[in-house]
Amino acid sequence: MAHVVSSDTQFFADQVEQLDLAVDQLGLKDRNFDRFAILLIDNVVELTLHRHAEAQQRRQEQRLWYRRPKPGDDERARAATAALGQRFDAKVKLAKMTGMLSFELGDSILYLHSFRNTAHHSGLRHEGILHALAIFYVKSACLSLCVR
Repeated sequence: MAHVVSSDTQFFADQVEQLDLAVDQLGLKDRNFDRFAILLIDNVVELTLHRHAEAQQRRQEQRLWYRRPKPGDDERARAATAALGQRFDAKVKLAKMTGMLSFELGDSILYLHSFRNTAHHSGLRHEGILHALAIFYVKSACLSLCVR
């Protein structure tokens, strides 16, 4: 008999596996591996935030279906729709609005995502702080997964 794993369990396991790989890369203490770790961590955070947006949108649709709207539902529905797009800041905004992320953690994740963009897309090196920021980002990512 095959063991059936729920999609939520599989999603979480995949994210943990990716974070584990990022930690392995950080253990090598090399700027190129640090840069790779940041990419992995950022991917986990973005996928988790997107998954949260999908769940929030389903929740809003269920409330409308059962006609039990609550105060702020319109704003949350708009935020969930925006978070399902490509904009990372919209995903973080929804996570902060719904309490998935504290405002401080959300702001840190926005900064770390923009840092990842400069390191990856612009090729900026940041050797002096790259390793420390990657470690901070993996801790932040773990916090975002834990509150789910």
